[in-house]
Amino acid sequence: MNCVKKIFWKIFSLSVLVAFIDQATKFFIEKNFPEITSHNTGIAFGIDIGNVWAIIISNVILIGIVIYAAKKELRIKSMLTQIFLAMILGGGIGNLIDRIFRGSVLDFISIWLYPSFNIADICISVGILGMIIFFKKVKK
Repeated sequence: MNCVKKIFWKIFSLSVLVAFIDQATKFFIEKNFPEITSHNTGIAFGIDIGNVWAIIISNVILIGIVIYAAKKELRIKSMLTQIFLAMILGGGIGNLIDRIFRGSVLDFISIWLYPSFNIADICISVGILGMIIFFKKVKK
């Protein structure tokens, strides 16, 4: 297996793990602590755009672009980049699963006045922030 395929499978495997952990925590919280959950039909930070199908289609397109880039176009050798990319992809997949099967994203972490969020949101945010902060290291 060539280097690009190995890297793709590492990113894909870690993404699946992130999505699984996200879904497992949502399932656990929804069954055991439903009173702390909320359903986000909008996009980031609860911004409502009114059309769940537009969100689903855009999520699928973005996930497809990330997968294509990871598989074909990018020579991602930095382990840091692979981890950040997998976090973004896995979080996107986790929230996409919610949108498809629930019609909304299940959120359960609430900190003071900040909009509620979930594990997928954390992974997406950390992945994007990590790519920005460590840009010089991850662009290799």
